[in-house]
Amino acid sequence: MLKRYLERQQKVLESIGNEKIKSEQERQRQLERLKSLNTFDAHLSEVNSGNALIHQNRLALRHQLENLLVTQQQETDLAQLDWLHQQQQLLRQFGKVKGLELNQKKRAELARAKGLKQEQRELDEWLNARVHTRRRAPD
Repeated sequence: MLKRYLERQQKVLESIGNEKIKSEQERQRQLERLKSLNTFDAHLSEVNSGNALIHQNRLALRHQLENLLVTQQQETDLAQLDWLHQQQQLLRQFGKVKGLELNQKKRAELARAKGLKQEQRELDEWLNARVHTRRRAPD
């Protein structure tokens, strides 16, 4: 029964590990998007034009870009929080699995020790019985 429970917990651990990998990939994608937007914003700031219409369009574009940057920063922060949550779950589950494995190992060692003790007891009884039969046997 403990073995099946341990196997289930190991599967849960594997599943959480896979989710953490996905979360890390999403976090990296969000960081790359934020970096790209920041790079574009920096490039857009460097562009100068004497034309008033281009300047007005550039200001409108920068305003939209600022909104995108705020939104993207929020998405990046959420991805980071999700990743941290997955990390905590993974560590918690890892501890649970390791605890179960140690428990199972202790039980196996106790069972082996009990078996050895029983075997030693049987050998002692057999030896005592043999000694007693030799003492009773006439020479």
